[in-house]
Amino acid sequence: MHTSGVECVAFSPNGRRIASGSRDMTVLVWHAVTGKVVAGPFKGHTNKIWTVCFSPDGKQIASGSYDKTIRIWDAQTGALLVGPLSGHTEAVSSIAFSGDGTRIASGSWEKTVRIWNAKSGRLVHGPLEGHPHAVRYVAFSPDSRRIISASLLGHVCIWNADTGALVSGPSLQHAEGALAVAFTPNTTWSAVSPDGKWIAASADATWRTVNVWDSKTGQLAGSLDGHTDIVASITFSPDSRRILTSSYDKTIHIRTLDF
Repeated sequence: MHTSGVECVAFSPNGRRIASGSRDMTVLVWHAVTGKVVAGPFKGHTNKIWTVCFSPDGKQIASGSYDKTIRIWDAQTGALLVGPLSGHTEAVSSIAFSGDGTRIASGSWEKTVRIWNAKSGRLVHGPLEGHPHAVRYVAFSPDSRRIISASLLGHVCIWNADTGALVSGPSLQHAEGALAVAFTPNTTWSAVSPDGKWIAASADATWRTVNVWDSKTGQLAGSLDGHTDIVASITFSPDSRRILTSSYDKTIHIRTLDF
C-alpha cells in the first residue's frame, strides 16, 4: 500500500493491471479486478512520482518524478530496466510511450519537451522549446509521428516526433489553463472514455467527487463519491466500462460504470 497521496494511475493496455505513483516515491502494480498489489513497491526515485504509463505491450512501466528523472521498470519484477534518464532541470510532469514503444516523450516544469530512446535511455531530441510556461501534459499521436503538449496556462504545441521541430504553436486555446491533452484518452484530472461516450472530471468544489457526463447530450450521468481528499488522477479502462481514480487520501478506487 502507498503511505502517502497517490499522484497518478494508469491502466495496462489490456486493462488487467493498474500502475500507481505516489508521493511516497514508489510505484505499485495492482490487479484490476481483485485490487491486490501484484508487484512493487518499485523504489529508486528520490522525490514524489507525478506520472506513470505502461508501454504498449504492457511489459514496462515508465515513471516521472519531481526528482527531475525518468525511470523505466519491468512491470512484473520491478527491475529497473533503463534509467534514471536525466536532463530535465525541473520536475517531470508527464510522460508517454510512442505507439511502437521505442520512444518516450516527457514534459517538465522547465517549459520543455524531450524525446528519449526507450531502450537505451538516450536523449533523441530536446530540449524542445516553445512553451512560455511549465509543460503539464504530453501525448503521442496514434501514428507516433506527432507529439502534442500543453501547459497549465493553456498553451498547446504540436511537434514532429521524428525531428523535434515545432509544427504548430504555441497557441493559447484555453484561457483558464489546460487540464488535459491527448490524441487518445489519457490519465489526468479529466478524461474521455476510449469509446467516446463518457467525459469524467473532478469538478465539484471539494475536488473529491468525480462527475461523469454523456458526451453526446452533455447531461450528467452520475457522480462518484468515496474519496476523502482531493482526486489527483482519473482514467478509463481500455473497454470504457470502468473508471479509475486516485487521491491524496492515499487510496485508489475502481468503479464499474452502470449508468
